[in-house]
Amino acid sequence: MASLGFMDQKGVIDVAKSDRYNFRTNLGAKITSKLSMNLGLSYNYQRINEPVNPYTGDMAQIFRQANRIPSFIPYKYSNGYYGYYGNGNPIAWLDMKSTDAMIYKHANINVSAEYQIVEGLKFKQVVSFQPRDNMSSKFVKEIQFYDNTTGLPSQKQGVNNLTVYNNQEELLTLQSLLTYDKTFGKHQVNVLGGFMDETRRADFSSAYRQNFLGTELQELVLGDPSGQVANGGAKKLILRSYFGRINYVFADKYLFEANVRRDGSSRFVSSNQWNTFPSFSAGWRIAQENFFQNSGLANSISELKLRGGWGILGNQTLTGVGENAYPTNDEWYPGIYTINSGFNYAFGNALSSGGAVSVAANPALLWERSVSSNIGLDLNFKNNWSFVVDYFNRTTDRLYTTLPIPIQFGLPSPTQNAGKVRNRGLEIQANYANRAGEFKFDIGANASYIKNEILEWKSDAAEPHSTFYVRDRGLPLRSFYGYETLGIYRSDEEYINSKVKGVTGDVGAGDLIYKDQNGDGKIDGNDRVYLGSPDPKFIFGLTTNFSYKNFDLNMFWQGAADVKGYLWGEALGSITGSDKPTEIYADRFHIVNNPNGSMPRALTSWSQNSASTNPSDFWVQNASYARLKNITLGYNIPQSVLNKIGIKGAKVYYSGQNLLTITGFANGFDPEAPADSRGNYYPQVKTNIFGLNVNF
Repeated sequence: MASLGFMDQKGVIDVAKSDRYNFRTNLGAKITSKLSMNLGLSYNYQRINEPVNPYTGDMAQIFRQANRIPSFIPYKYSNGYYGYYGNGNPIAWLDMKSTDAMIYKHANINVSAEYQIVEGLKFKQVVSFQPRDNMSSKFVKEIQFYDNTTGLPSQKQGVNNLTVYNNQEELLTLQSLLTYDKTFGKHQVNVLGGFMDETRRADFSSAYRQNFLGTELQELVLGDPSGQVANGGAKKLILRSYFGRINYVFADKYLFEANVRRDGSSRFVSSNQWNTFPSFSAGWRIAQENFFQNSGLANSISELKLRGGWGILGNQTLTGVGENAYPTNDEWYPGIYTINSGFNYAFGNALSSGGAVSVAANPALLWERSVSSNIGLDLNFKNNWSFVVDYFNRTTDRLYTTLPIPIQFGLPSPTQNAGKVRNRGLEIQANYANRAGEFKFDIGANASYIKNEILEWKSDAAEPHSTFYVRDRGLPLRSFYGYETLGIYRSDEEYINSKVKGVTGDVGAGDLIYKDQNGDGKIDGNDRVYLGSPDPKFIFGLTTNFSYKNFDLNMFWQGAADVKGYLWGEALGSITGSDKPTEIYADRFHIVNNPNGSMPRALTSWSQNSASTNPSDFWVQNASYARLKNITLGYNIPQSVLNKIGIKGAKVYYSGQNLLTITGFANGFDPEAPADSRGNYYPQVKTNIFGLNVNF
């Protein structure tokens, strides 16, 4: 049982509870000298009770409203009525105990048999079956708010309702492998050829009823059948592959491997279903050469290997989909027009039920391809130092995305192969281990530099201009887009003398100064520029392990640099009628009381300084950080003490997560928060755990 929580004026609120059960076993048997079989079985059961609210029926709105509701609105008034504001009261929603009870049952069964035809030549057959049974039972309880002064009913949210989702998936994988492994002299050869067929089927249904007489018994049969909704269907996907690989090693110094795949997917249409993906790699173990062994370098270097590779990888999925996700048409059949029911039409004087195309397909859709190349160096010293350096260059073309289309099209924009993106960079790892008497330690550090760049984009112009993201050639795939600021107007005269017309008509002292990029004397969309990316260029990590006698100390640091975060929405707050201001507004400009304030003036009626309406580098800030993700300090109780009480082992420990963050990002805001989040995400929490592990 695990519990997650966040702090508010009441204390810790339990917002999600989970039970998990795992089972795994593996059995193997040798039938004859040439035939062996293996059976693997794993089972995972997980039950999650997640609170939802009657306003939207999800959990995200609870976090969003917790950020929005003003501090002067009480949790409850003295008469017992819930205080509320705008969309409601997050504590009231939790008290109602509306929940989404999700049960996930996943199994994985693997059966394999291997037969040796002749020495070095083997045939292996693998059958894998993965049944998944996912169920969600979401019961939403209505809530009536009352006016605190009159006692009369005011705002009501929701109606007692239950929605049940059932999704049963089966993944059957058949894999036939023929391998040949032979060593002769200084030559080592390994050849593999194979075939794979992967069939996925999903059967899903959902049902809805409302107006339950009570809230204790939450079964569909107890709801009002009038207005009930039922839905369901089935989907099937097939991925078929032919593949081969040859691996060759000479004198344990020269390494070569070549691969080729021929993949076909039922997501696409006609000849677009199939594509071929080759790759190869090579390595040279320089440290094994005679000239190296006979040099002085061999006294200090134990391994020196140069390696490189090139290959093409294919992708058939539009976006990453979780294994518990409910099936959708656009993910399963992006290249095929499908007809959905639920669209009525007039036939004479009667209204008849019918079907229609509701999701636009693209029969010309192709496999997404990534062409990758890399070169690397492995270097191990005999003094316990080791290094790994890799340079990589990956270009993805036929990139899956949607583009703006005319409204006359009548359907959502279909997925297209609409772009080409390149990722290139450098990865470095360094490790050192040593000991001095009873003191032992090892340190591992890694850092990577990644440059993401759009090379081609089918849209004629940079788009979209209406949001805080822009897509244009030469920029990262996710690029913030907005105004460059030059400070804050400290007087009305300063604005008037600038002779630049602001975004709104009422600009003056206390407002942000936007740079007129094109010099036309006015601030509009043409003055927006690239403001950075939420995807970091530099990522680094540090792991340290220390031990002395019975004590051990482990730490893990991670961080990112050259990355931007965006302060906006409910997480930032405002002084308008819909959101509460956060503490960041405490130092706001006021022409009399705080003329040197670091924040623009807070106004309720226009958007000149709005982070949401007019994104700018004032709100898109440097989100580089270093964070102590985990620290664990343990003490192993001496075995001489444990032997007296019959215990094999015992350890007392302390563990902490997210205890320290070093960042220049706005105080009180998480630099790891999703860049496009408005405050409706589950916040990271600091955790302190004291524990005892005992082995009997």
